[in-house]
Amino acid sequence: MARTERGFVTIVSGVPRSGTSLLMQVLDAGGIAALSDGARPPDASNPRGYFEHALVRRLGSDPRAAELIRAARGRAVKVIHALLGSLPEDVPLRVLVAERPLPDVVASQAAMLDRKTRNDTERGQTPDGVIAPERLAQVYAMQLEDALAQLAARHNCAVVRVETAQLVRSPASACARIAAFLGGGLDEAAMARAISPALFGRSRGYVAAMDAAARELLGPLALEVDHRTAGASGGPTLRAKRTSDGAELFRFDCFVEGAHWHADPDGRDEITPIPLELDAIDFALAELRRDLAGYAARAGLREPLPAPGERESALARIELALRNPPPAFDALTEPVLRARSGEKWQQYGPEALPLWVADMDFEVAAPIRRRLARALTVGDLGYPLHPRPTRIPDLAAARMRERFGYAFSRSQVELVSEVVQAMHVALVQLTQPGDGVITQTPIYPPFLHVIREHGRTLLANEMRRGPDGYALDQGDLRAKAKQAKLLLLCNPQNPTGRSFRRDELEALAAIAREHALTVISDEIHADLVFAPNKHIPFASLSEDAAARTITLYAASKAFNIAGLRCAVAIFGSAELKRRFNEFPRHLRGGLNGPGILATEAAWTHGDAWLADALAYLRANRDFVADFVKRELPGIVHHAPEATYLAWLDCRALKLAEAPHEFFLKHAKVALSEGPNFGPPGEGFVRLNFATSRAILARALEQMAKALRG
Repeated sequence: MARTERGFVTIVSGVPRSGTSLLMQVLDAGGIAALSDGARPPDASNPRGYFEHALVRRLGSDPRAAELIRAARGRAVKVIHALLGSLPEDVPLRVLVAERPLPDVVASQAAMLDRKTRNDTERGQTPDGVIAPERLAQVYAMQLEDALAQLAARHNCAVVRVETAQLVRSPASACARIAAFLGGGLDEAAMARAISPALFGRSRGYVAAMDAAARELLGPLALEVDHRTAGASGGPTLRAKRTSDGAELFRFDCFVEGAHWHADPDGRDEITPIPLELDAIDFALAELRRDLAGYAARAGLREPLPAPGERESALARIELALRNPPPAFDALTEPVLRARSGEKWQQYGPEALPLWVADMDFEVAAPIRRRLARALTVGDLGYPLHPRPTRIPDLAAARMRERFGYAFSRSQVELVSEVVQAMHVALVQLTQPGDGVITQTPIYPPFLHVIREHGRTLLANEMRRGPDGYALDQGDLRAKAKQAKLLLLCNPQNPTGRSFRRDELEALAAIAREHALTVISDEIHADLVFAPNKHIPFASLSEDAAARTITLYAASKAFNIAGLRCAVAIFGSAELKRRFNEFPRHLRGGLNGPGILATEAAWTHGDAWLADALAYLRANRDFVADFVKRELPGIVHHAPEATYLAWLDCRALKLAEAPHEFFLKHAKVALSEGPNFGPPGEGFVRLNFATSRAILARALEQMAKALRG
């Protein structure tokens, strides 16, 4: 393999017991030599070594440590998390931060300290004081957050977080992501082999420690969750173990098919099936909330458990882990993606990397997969309930209230097949042919189609672009409102990625009130807003804004289930709902039963997955912004505040052909055509970064290579 010159220092960091030694071993295997003085030799728990340099521990107090870092371009250096802020600022750095759930880190640290305490006692030495686990977790979290904040403010530093459990479970995809971050040219196969379970054994080391997705200690009882039994018919396992010796007392195998629970009194394995009509996770949690102490006693545990409040808190955390296995965003493989039948991967053939239509490549959240698998298992594919009895209106109302501060009743909600369908119905029912309809351009193409297809007059309110991104042109909007009946609003905005501020929306609301405009607000991207930005529903601004607004919302975009066709229309007034529903219901088509089930699962148990997805998308967003700045000169880009879409201005490239045609032909990357978003899209392309980092990096590298010629 050709040697790749790296003009930066690779830094590996993380809190203790998070997997930093494993990362160093992986990099060493891949071809990035570790800076190590051998001061900490291999031992029984880490036979391949720690790859540390003693002088690095004096960063911030000894100038020689900083000089050592400066001289380490092309090599990897392990730095403890508390010293990240002391790294030199005059050398390029790429930082890999090992991440492992803090409860697991603290449990591992506690076990190590417990062994040390016993050894010290046996030698007649006075053991060191031990910090309480809860306090230790708080300290680590604060230290790491502070260190990462300092790095984020630096110009010489790029950071990627590496989930150690994911690295162990999906070595190939995780190593591909690491290699892409570090500029390529690494032996990814050797890196993956360095994580082989055979190198660690099953009784100790990283693999054994990482198998449990969550662990909660309740005095003499430990509850553990693992997700080893994958697949449509599988599911998580919840184990209850004796803390003192790790012996399993009972467990629930919460499979979609063949679910059962085991009790192991005195070593006897007693198996009881869980009835098919019950969801096994629901059953296990209900039973433990009802009588955890009883289950433990029947399995032979004699010691008392903590108070009920502490038990409930632990079970709440266990429930989160049971329903949400660690997401495998990096575990996407191109052959599997190309086997999908959707338009994203089929439209442009087998050679192109598709980063166009707004579908995420990620595997659907586990609670949704489980609910759909269960529907197949019990044959739940008949006619869905009439809209009124479903849980969707209640869930939509609760979600909008809790996440965005918009309060309304379930009676104001109507189920529809999709947001675009509701847009068509609303336009037909609330306007007449020839009426003026305002929308901000550039805009998601169906906004333009719905206006033209129904013979309405498009009044394009072009957004103004400044040095920091796009803004609403309120003066132009006010002028065009005199000729309009309706405003089609996209909030957050696609394709610019704007998450509109309250003052911007209030200005829109004032113009709508002044000119008696009805507002159709497409808020399908509401759940995909990056902090510190916040989504503000237009109808939440005031009673007047609500009364003139139909809000369109769905789980389809945030949870990647667009093909299941389920959305809601939220009416700010009874009159708007009456007029909407005068459109014959059967012309709208029937409702999708699996879509209803998937939406219920997403809005009930999917937010942990969504939080992980947002974190991954944010990292991809930042990766795109950094790559465009460094490697795609001539392309102008403002990092989006929301959505997983990058709006790229290619006009300065002065290409001989349209940008989307150029990149498809010369880079084999399929992007959305800018002109489809209206005249302001001429010379632009839209890039979808909701894919694995490895695929994203490859596509961007191909684009850069095409521009270099």
